[in-house]
Amino acid sequence: MYNPYFLYTIQKKKSDIIGLWKDKNGKIYKDFIKIKKFYYFRPFYKNVIKLFLQGEKTVFYINNDKATIETREGNKTFLNNVTFYHTLKLKASLVKKLLKNNGGLTIFKNKGFKNGYTLQTWEA
Repeated sequence: MYNPYFLYTIQKKKSDIIGLWKDKNGKIYKDFIKIKKFYYFRPFYKNVIKLFLQGEKTVFYINNDKATIETREGNKTFLNNVTFYHTLKLKASLVKKLLKNNGGLTIFKNKGFKNGYTLQTWEA
């Protein structure tokens, strides 16, 4: 079985997935995320090219537990999945602490059996 590609795309409306990341100057950005899953490289990369043609400057995707930030020019930054946190209540202090120590954070609002949140940190 192939390792799927997960393409994170930004959407304007609220979603159950929030991406937080900081730039080199420490400014924090927040995006509402939609994740598309692809089992084969060709349809995945067609979507990446489509995003660039629509004006995106960078894309974020995951394959084999490695995250990649790719620019329109083809430059790539590889990130490691550092930790997963599970919590019933999302506290601002935890989010601030994780962002201080990591380059990015994805927050998933859990549905169903495991209510609460899953927080995933990323580091270059």
